[in-house]
Amino acid sequence: RVIRSKKDYGVMVFADKRFAREDKRDKLPKWIGDRIRSHPERMDMTVDSAVDKCRRFLASMAQPVDWADEVGRTLWAKEDVDAWLIHRKLPEKRRRIAFQ
Repeated sequence: RVIRSKKDYGVMVFADKRFAREDKRDKLPKWIGDRIRSHPERMDMTVDSAVDKCRRFLASMAQPVDWADEVGRTLWAKEDVDAWLIHRKLPEKRRRIAFQ
């Protein structure tokens, strides 16, 4: 599964033990297989080191964000959340709980 950042960069984590087998990796798209083969040191990482590498990569790709411009596009204002909850026809009590 690709973990994406705000500017559409992503990180793929192949954590399933099946991907340790070459015959399983050979079924991946060629561009992914090429990347895996070019970095064999990444085939046996601890969870902590994988998370650290992902954090550092996404931080290095980060772009400055003007949060005021994001409201209504990528961030919802309270009114947007309320409208969505009403659209889902949630009872009033559940709407209050969902927004807390």
